[in-house]
Amino acid sequence: MTLNIGMVGCGKWGKKVADEIEKHKDFKLKSIVCSQKNDQLENISNISTYKNLKKMLEVENLDCLYVAKNPKTNVEVFDKIKEIKLPTILEKPIANTLDEALKIYEYVKKYKLNIFINLPNIYSDTFDYTKKYFIKNEKIIQKILIYEGDLGPVRDNCHPILDWGSHSIAYILKLFKNKELKKVKHLIIKTNKDNYNVSRFDFFFNSKINVKVVTGNYFKKRIRILKIILKNGDIFTNDFNTHKIFINKKLILNSKNTPIENLLDQLNESIKKGIYTENLNNIYVSTRTLEVIKKNF
Repeated sequence: MTLNIGMVGCGKWGKKVADEIEKHKDFKLKSIVCSQKNDQLENISNISTYKNLKKMLEVENLDCLYVAKNPKTNVEVFDKIKEIKLPTILEKPIANTLDEALKIYEYVKKYKLNIFINLPNIYSDTFDYTKKYFIKNEKIIQKILIYEGDLGPVRDNCHPILDWGSHSIAYILKLFKNKELKKVKHLIIKTNKDNYNVSRFDFFFNSKINVKVVTGNYFKKRIRILKIILKNGDIFTNDFNTHKIFINKKLILNSKNTPIENLLDQLNESIKKGIYTENLNNIYVSTRTLEVIKKNF
């Protein structure tokens, strides 16, 4: 059964999401909420566009929704879809404030809603492999490093560390899900008046592993990589850009699916089987990620 999906957002990121939905065999993109004309969307056939979500929900018979905008829009959309229990993917970060994030989490938990957060690194096939490697080698891991960011873009609706850091910090929190987080140290490495920023976060769990995340929008070029360094010198590398895993530079895993494909697969399964436990866990991770950034930035 093909699921009818609607979208909110038609910017550069919205176009990428729309392209991914169009390629997915289990979804039909029916409509988009778009407040401005976007010529890129004209290549997508048989979709309706609306100026607001309320009208789209009244007219279209949708099975689910994908939000490809900003934290403020997440909250606005959630307020409209929570009572009709429409399965929805929200953009990261989950909200602009911790109070808003906690309200979403508690409501989803109480009413068992199918709400997902777009945290692509977590939904990549490579996360499961990384998690297994982490568990198997935990006692001999010396350090874990993530470098993730780019040069720009500068968003006026989201701080660069909330934008980029949400990926990396959520990944670490999910990887160390069963470990107590004792402390986080934050250091601004590079910044300027135009809202460019690269920051380092050092995580101290109930563990001897040295964990460091460097993230932001002020790198010389795009970098998205995780390294797990063992005490015996072995280096495990997860390239978030290519969705490939290497051990000592030898290719171990080459994921065939994009993270959005995997996320749509899980949305499809969740709708058809009524499973919501794992996406609730990821909403919790997203909420804790926001808490870490807000407290340490």
